[in-house]
Amino acid sequence: MSEAADAYLNVDVLLNIMAMSDNTTICRLMRSSRELYHEGPKYILRRGVRLKKVSSVSSFVMFMKAEQPHRFQSLRRLHISTGCLPPSDARALEQLLIDNESHFEIRRLTIDHAEEFFDSTPGLVGAFALVHTVTDLTMSEIGRRASLFLERSRSKV
Repeated sequence: MSEAADAYLNVDVLLNIMAMSDNTTICRLMRSSRELYHEGPKYILRRGVRLKKVSSVSSFVMFMKAEQPHRFQSLRRLHISTGCLPPSDARALEQLLIDNESHFEIRRLTIDHAEEFFDSTPGLVGAFALVHTVTDLTMSEIGRRASLFLERSRSKV
């Protein structure tokens, strides 16, 4: 057997590479082993998540659901700027928040076009109000629904 066949990288080395890599590289490394798959999300989520496009919401929900509840603890910042969501995406996000309310560790929440966003489904206001760890909240375009979110929020902002 050749030395090249016996060569492998220590997991600690690969984790250090992940720590310095961009999200694309981290995702590729996650495919290489179960341990990296498990550890990768904390590196992906450390900079926070920004949902700009409606299409990114369903991907985000599926990503967060994998290995529940491990990934929720790594999400500290969430920025939503999608505006109104299709009902199916809004319900999926709503259900994610309801099912995992005690696991989320979101500290900084930003919602652009908040009134339009919260108007996506009737339950979205209540689902986001369940997140109790927010200490830094920024919203734009506040109306009746966004005000209701502020009233119901469990966070101490």
